[in-house]
Amino acid sequence: MSGPVVLQVLDSLEVGGAQRVALQLSRWCVENGIACVLAAPSGPLLRELPTGVRFFERRERGFGAQTRELRKMRHRSRATVMHAHQRREALQALAAAGRSALVVEHAHTLLASRSKVLDPLSFRSRAIFAVSPAVASMVAEDFGRAASRVEMIGNPVDRDMFADHHLPRPRGRRAMHVVAIGRLVDQKDPLRFVGAIRELVRRGTAVEASWYGSGPLLGAARTAAARHRLPLRFLPPVPDVRSVLDRADVLAMTSKFEGTPLVALEAFARHTPVVATASSGGDGALGGGRAIVLPDASGPEQFADALIDVCNGTFDVDRMTSDAAEFARIHAHPDRVFAPVGRAYRVSLR
Repeated sequence: MSGPVVLQVLDSLEVGGAQRVALQLSRWCVENGIACVLAAPSGPLLRELPTGVRFFERRERGFGAQTRELRKMRHRSRATVMHAHQRREALQALAAAGRSALVVEHAHTLLASRSKVLDPLSFRSRAIFAVSPAVASMVAEDFGRAASRVEMIGNPVDRDMFADHHLPRPRGRRAMHVVAIGRLVDQKDPLRFVGAIRELVRRGTAVEASWYGSGPLLGAARTAAARHRLPLRFLPPVPDVRSVLDRADVLAMTSKFEGTPLVALEAFARHTPVVATASSGGDGALGGGRAIVLPDASGPEQFADALIDVCNGTFDVDRMTSDAAEFARIHAHPDRVFAPVGRAYRVSLR
């Protein structure tokens, strides 16, 4: 065997941060001579599968049936490594791997809730890759896992994502264009975003707003926006956020907590200004003047103030976005992020 064979395991190929990271990791593996197979239910991101990566569709339902299916996929692929991107999938990978493959896993986010059933079984893999110091601390301290098995690697931005500068606003457009990207869940606090847009309208600010994503709070957010007749659209998630960010004047992140938000780093790469809560930049990526960072308890008024400041020239936006792009170019480069992952893969051959 000349090199490791990696079987990545996902719970979906819907549009999401973990899924896009897995696709970037797949591409990085191919570029670095590491054979890669992706196992997941079919979904929209299958169209983005990099050339040279094999795909195994997960069809079974139920934990036991999915584990047996995964064991067959390991045999078919001759995987030496199983890389899981969710806790449940990591547990299935451990059961499917036996002593035949090394199991590693990604910790993509902070966990707001705990499970008496799942928690004792979580993060049992040989190596755990955390996207931020906060996530690494959670795994080691809250779950009691050995710190030596947890490595903070950050999140990667696809090399094709970077732009030389933010595109100028179209001529004749006077309305501020504010976007949010992500699942409509309590963690992201979409109702705070709705409140911020309502406050802008109340002040007479010309604004167009869009939230790209789906989730359980979509109905509540849509109802709140409709009640106040806000210029706010709720649109499906998009696999490639470049065009969304390029049309935006500012990305707003109203999250209660994050790991290292991939979309913020992608906004950095596109020179799109970011206004966010302090906890939206779980690893401090948003600090250092690279974004406008608000206290976690900030309400719609504070968000409206910051959004107006970005768009009326109160801040040196060009410098802010240039510094942010340089930060992403250095710290979110796939070679830097995935190098520790590649080293762990090669352990499987010893």
